[in-house]
Amino acid sequence: PAAADAPAAALLPAERAANIERALDAIERSARNAVVASRTASLEESHYLSLTSSLTASTFALQTSTSSLRAALRAATLARAHLSSYRALAALARSLPSRADSAAAIAAAEAG
Repeated sequence: PAAADAPAAALLPAERAANIERALDAIERSARNAVVASRTASLEESHYLSLTSSLTASTFALQTSTSSLRAALRAATLARAHLSSYRALAALARSLPSRADSAAAIAAAEAG
């Protein structure tokens, strides 16, 4: 044990102080690097949260658009059905005798 302590005891106080300074500098650099790494991680997390929020908003917009498209498709299908009904009614109206023809037929029937 005394032989192991001999090199440390042989160091001059100035050398010991220099070693301590280097160790403190290394600790300080490590601490600065840890702060930078922490800030970088925080920025990455913020970016990730922003992307997640953006994706959520886009998904909601897509769902809303899909619902709107489905409603428009239902309205178009209903309008087509109504158009078919209106065309059928128009064809029926064209097949009926005119008012003048109806009035003449009624008058002829009453006359006798």
